[in-house]
Amino acid sequence: METDGIFSLNLGTKYQAFGFDATDFGDFDGTLTMTMFNDSQQGLVRTFERPPGTASRNGSLLFYGFTSEAEFDRVDFRITQVRPEFEN
Repeated sequence: METDGIFSLNLGTKYQAFGFDATDFGDFDGTLTMTMFNDSQQGLVRTFERPPGTASRNGSLLFYGFTSEAEFDRVDFRITQVRPEFEN
């Protein structure tokens, strides 16, 4: 995704662990914020950027996973991209 955006995964049951694969993460120097919800109540928030030292961003594959003591049944993904400033 080359633009800012948000999408949600409604899991249908409660979990305490979550993981996903991302390809070409950070191609546009943005951040990804994941917010977990339990019955519509906001809980755990995780924010991360492209891992440091990643010389080549194209063709990268990232697996991110975590566990939590709190249960959740929805995950919101918010992608925020860096907007380059153009000279006039």
